[in-house]
Amino acid sequence: MKRLLLMGACLLLASCRGVPTNEPTEPAPEGTAYPITLEYRLTISNADHEAELLAAATRTVERRLEYFGMKHGEIEVTPDNIMRVGVNNASGAVVLTERLTEPFSIRFMREVGVEEARTTPGGLVVAEEQGFVDTGLTEEHLDWISEETVEIKSRVTLGLTSEGRRLKERIFQEQMGKNIGIFVRNQPVFKITVQQDDLTTADVVIMIPDPVLSPVFVDDLNVSKHVTFIPVAS
Repeated sequence: MKRLLLMGACLLLASCRGVPTNEPTEPAPEGTAYPITLEYRLTISNADHEAELLAAATRTVERRLEYFGMKHGEIEVTPDNIMRVGVNNASGAVVLTERLTEPFSIRFMREVGVEEARTTPGGLVVAEEQGFVDTGLTEEHLDWISEETVEIKSRVTLGLTSEGRRLKERIFQEQMGKNIGIFVRNQPVFKITVQQDDLTTADVVIMIPDPVLSPVFVDDLNVSKHVTFIPVAS
Protein backbone atom coordinates (compact mmCIF):
# COMPACT_ATOMS: atom_id res chain seq x y z
CA MET A 1 0.00 0.00 0.00
CA LYS A 2 1.19 3.48 -0.82
CA ARG A 3 0.49 5.81 2.09
CA LEU A 4 0.14 9.54 1.86
CA LEU A 5 2.68 11.17 4.15
CA LEU A 6 2.05 14.85 3.59
CA MET A 7 0.41 16.79 0.84
CA GLY A 8 -1.16 20.15 1.55
CA ALA A 9 -1.75 23.42 -0.19
CA CYS A 10 1.93 24.27 0.26
CA LEU A 11 2.78 21.63 -2.32
CA LEU A 12 2.01 24.18 -5.02
CA LEU A 13 5.60 24.10 -6.20
CA ALA A 14 6.54 23.75 -2.54
CA SER A 15 6.77 27.51 -2.28
CA CYS A 16 4.13 28.87 0.04
CA ARG A 17 6.38 30.57 2.52
CA GLY A 18 6.71 34.32 2.70
CA VAL A 19 3.23 35.12 1.41
CA PRO A 20 3.14 38.80 0.36
CA THR A 21 0.33 41.22 1.03
CA ASN A 22 -2.05 42.36 -1.66
CA GLU A 23 -1.50 46.08 -1.18
CA PRO A 24 -0.11 47.92 -4.23
CA THR A 25 3.20 49.65 -3.59
CA GLU A 26 3.12 52.17 -6.40
CA PRO A 27 0.51 53.61 -8.79
CA ALA A 28 -0.09 51.95 -12.12
CA PRO A 29 1.14 53.81 -15.22
CA GLU A 30 -1.59 55.66 -17.05
CA GLY A 31 -3.65 53.35 -19.20
CA THR A 32 -2.60 50.19 -17.35
CA ALA A 33 -4.22 48.25 -14.55
CA TYR A 34 -1.06 46.99 -12.85
CA PRO A 35 2.03 48.96 -11.80
CA ILE A 36 4.54 46.14 -12.33
CA THR A 37 5.03 43.93 -15.37
CA LEU A 38 6.99 40.73 -14.84
CA GLU A 39 8.70 39.05 -17.78
CA TYR A 40 10.42 35.68 -17.90
CA ARG A 41 12.12 33.90 -20.76
CA LEU A 42 11.08 30.26 -20.63
CA THR A 43 13.53 27.60 -21.70
CA ILE A 44 12.11 24.13 -22.30
CA SER A 45 14.29 21.05 -21.88
CA ASN A 46 11.74 18.59 -23.29
CA ALA A 47 10.83 19.61 -26.85
CA ASP A 48 8.40 16.71 -27.27
CA HIS A 49 6.14 18.21 -24.61
CA GLU A 50 6.74 21.93 -25.23
CA ALA A 51 3.09 22.90 -25.71
CA GLU A 52 2.05 20.97 -22.60
CA LEU A 53 4.85 22.52 -20.57
CA LEU A 54 4.00 26.09 -21.61
CA ALA A 55 0.39 25.52 -20.58
CA ALA A 56 1.50 23.93 -17.30
CA ALA A 57 3.89 26.83 -16.63
CA THR A 58 1.03 29.28 -17.08
CA ARG A 59 -1.16 27.35 -14.65
CA THR A 60 1.71 27.16 -12.19
CA VAL A 61 2.30 30.91 -12.15
CA GLU A 62 -1.42 31.59 -11.87
CA ARG A 63 -1.73 29.26 -8.88
CA ARG A 64 1.15 30.96 -7.12
CA LEU A 65 -0.27 34.41 -7.70
CA GLU A 66 -3.64 33.32 -6.40
CA TYR A 67 -2.13 31.63 -3.36
CA PHE A 68 -0.15 34.78 -2.58
CA GLY A 69 -3.37 36.77 -2.88
CA MET A 70 -1.87 39.03 -5.54
CA LYS A 71 -4.05 40.77 -8.07
CA HIS A 72 -2.74 40.21 -11.56
CA GLY A 73 -3.53 40.56 -15.21
CA GLU A 74 -3.78 37.89 -17.85
CA ILE A 75 -0.69 35.74 -18.18
CA GLU A 76 0.62 35.92 -21.73
CA VAL A 77 3.22 33.77 -23.46
CA THR A 78 4.65 35.08 -26.73
CA PRO A 79 5.67 32.88 -29.69
CA ASP A 80 9.30 33.20 -28.59
CA ASN A 81 8.42 31.91 -25.10
CA ILE A 82 8.42 35.17 -23.17
CA MET A 83 5.93 35.01 -20.31
CA ARG A 84 4.48 38.35 -19.26
CA VAL A 85 2.09 39.24 -16.42
CA GLY A 86 1.11 42.45 -14.66
CA VAL A 87 0.99 42.46 -10.85
CA ASN A 88 0.16 45.03 -8.19
CA ASN A 89 2.76 44.42 -5.52
CA ALA A 90 6.54 44.90 -5.67
CA SER A 91 7.45 42.68 -2.72
CA GLY A 92 5.17 39.98 -4.08
CA ALA A 93 6.88 40.25 -7.46
CA VAL A 94 10.22 39.61 -5.77
CA VAL A 95 8.88 36.58 -3.90
CA LEU A 96 7.29 35.16 -7.05
CA THR A 97 10.55 35.45 -8.97
CA GLU A 98 12.46 33.82 -6.12
CA ARG A 99 10.06 30.89 -6.07
CA LEU A 100 10.08 30.41 -9.84
CA THR A 101 13.85 30.43 -10.04
CA GLU A 102 14.74 28.38 -6.95
CA PRO A 103 16.51 25.06 -7.59
CA PHE A 104 14.37 21.95 -7.99
CA SER A 105 15.09 18.71 -6.22
CA ILE A 106 13.30 15.44 -5.65
CA ARG A 107 14.80 12.79 -3.41
CA PHE A 108 13.67 9.21 -2.94
CA MET A 109 14.88 8.42 0.58
CA ARG A 110 14.77 5.25 2.66
CA GLU A 111 13.35 5.46 6.17
CA VAL A 112 15.79 4.89 9.02
CA GLY A 113 16.00 5.72 12.70
CA VAL A 114 16.00 9.37 13.68
CA GLU A 115 19.54 9.26 15.08
CA GLU A 116 20.89 7.67 11.90
CA ALA A 117 19.21 10.37 9.82
CA ARG A 118 20.67 13.10 12.03
CA THR A 119 24.20 11.74 11.75
CA THR A 120 24.09 10.92 8.04
CA PRO A 121 25.07 13.71 5.60
CA GLY A 122 21.92 14.88 3.83
CA GLY A 123 19.63 13.01 6.19
CA LEU A 124 16.21 14.47 6.98
CA VAL A 125 13.98 14.17 10.04
CA VAL A 126 10.21 14.62 9.78
CA ALA A 127 8.16 15.64 12.83
CA GLU A 128 11.05 14.57 15.11
CA GLU A 129 10.02 10.93 14.71
CA GLN A 130 10.78 9.78 11.16
CA GLY A 131 14.28 9.69 9.71
CA PHE A 132 15.29 9.40 6.06
CA VAL A 133 18.57 9.06 4.18
CA ASP A 134 19.36 9.22 0.47
CA THR A 135 19.12 6.29 -1.90
CA GLY A 136 20.74 8.11 -4.82
CA LEU A 137 17.52 8.34 -6.84
CA THR A 138 16.94 12.07 -7.51
CA GLU A 139 15.60 14.64 -9.96
CA GLU A 140 18.46 13.72 -12.30
CA HIS A 141 16.64 10.44 -12.96
CA LEU A 142 13.19 11.98 -13.43
CA ASP A 143 11.78 12.08 -16.96
CA TRP A 144 8.06 12.77 -17.52
CA ILE A 145 5.20 12.70 -15.02
CA SER A 146 1.73 11.64 -16.11
CA GLU A 147 -1.59 10.86 -14.49
CA GLU A 148 -4.75 8.90 -15.16
CA THR A 149 -7.98 8.53 -13.22
CA VAL A 150 -8.59 5.15 -11.58
CA GLU A 151 -12.08 5.08 -10.08
CA ILE A 152 -12.10 8.16 -7.82
CA LYS A 153 -8.33 8.37 -7.41
CA SER A 154 -5.50 9.57 -9.61
CA ARG A 155 -2.72 7.23 -10.62
CA VAL A 156 0.43 9.32 -11.03
CA THR A 157 3.44 7.81 -12.78
CA LEU A 158 6.81 9.35 -12.02
CA GLY A 159 8.56 8.41 -15.25
CA LEU A 160 12.26 7.69 -14.92
CA THR A 161 15.22 7.66 -17.27
CA SER A 162 16.77 4.30 -18.18
CA GLU A 163 19.42 4.78 -15.51
CA GLY A 164 16.74 5.81 -13.03
CA ARG A 165 14.75 2.66 -13.75
CA ARG A 166 17.76 0.45 -13.09
CA LEU A 167 18.45 2.30 -9.85
CA LYS A 168 14.82 2.19 -8.79
CA GLU A 169 14.65 -1.57 -9.36
CA ARG A 170 17.68 -2.20 -7.14
CA ILE A 171 16.51 0.18 -4.40
CA PHE A 172 12.98 -1.21 -4.28
CA GLN A 173 14.26 -4.79 -4.15
CA GLU A 174 16.49 -3.89 -1.21
CA GLN A 175 13.64 -2.02 0.51
CA MET A 176 10.92 -4.65 0.10
CA GLY A 177 8.45 -4.23 2.95
CA LYS A 178 10.17 -1.05 4.10
CA ASN A 179 9.37 2.62 3.63
CA ILE A 180 10.66 5.08 1.06
CA GLY A 181 9.89 8.78 1.42
CA ILE A 182 9.57 11.12 -1.55
CA PHE A 183 10.76 14.66 -0.84
CA VAL A 184 10.29 17.65 -3.16
CA ARG A 185 12.69 20.49 -2.33
CA ASN A 186 13.37 18.66 0.94
CA GLN A 187 9.66 18.76 1.89
CA PRO A 188 7.96 15.38 2.56
CA VAL A 189 5.33 14.49 0.00
CA PHE A 190 4.75 10.73 0.11
CA LYS A 191 5.84 7.67 1.99
CA ILE A 192 5.68 4.39 0.13
CA THR A 193 5.73 0.97 1.76
CA VAL A 194 7.41 -1.09 -0.95
CA GLN A 195 5.42 -4.14 -1.98
CA GLN A 196 5.78 -6.80 -4.65
CA ASP A 197 3.66 -4.97 -7.20
CA ASP A 198 6.07 -2.03 -7.03
CA LEU A 199 8.66 -4.26 -8.67
CA THR A 200 6.42 -4.97 -11.66
CA THR A 201 6.50 -1.37 -12.88
CA ALA A 202 9.60 0.26 -14.33
CA ASP A 203 8.67 3.69 -12.97
CA VAL A 204 7.43 4.89 -9.59
CA VAL A 205 3.63 4.85 -9.31
CA ILE A 206 1.68 6.59 -6.57
CA MET A 207 -2.04 6.98 -5.96
CA ILE A 208 -3.38 10.42 -5.04
CA PRO A 209 -6.86 10.32 -3.48
CA ASP A 210 -7.65 13.94 -4.36
CA PRO A 211 -8.36 14.35 -8.11
CA VAL A 212 -8.11 18.14 -7.74
CA LEU A 213 -4.66 18.04 -6.16
CA SER A 214 -3.11 15.50 -8.53
CA PRO A 215 -2.88 17.76 -11.62
CA VAL A 216 -1.25 20.43 -9.43
CA PHE A 217 1.35 17.90 -8.35
CA VAL A 218 1.94 16.77 -11.94
CA ASP A 219 2.29 20.36 -13.19
CA ASP A 220 4.67 21.10 -10.32
CA LEU A 221 7.08 18.31 -11.15
CA ASN A 222 6.97 18.64 -14.92
CA VAL A 223 7.46 22.41 -14.87
CA SER A 224 10.15 22.23 -12.19
CA LYS A 225 12.04 19.57 -14.13
CA HIS A 226 11.67 20.87 -17.67
CA VAL A 227 11.05 24.66 -17.57
CA THR A 228 13.53 27.32 -16.54
CA PHE A 229 12.23 30.82 -15.73
CA ILE A 230 14.82 33.47 -16.62
CA PRO A 231 13.84 37.00 -15.49
CA VAL A 232 13.99 39.55 -18.29
CA ALA A 233 15.52 42.83 -17.15
CA SER A 234 13.14 45.75 -17.57
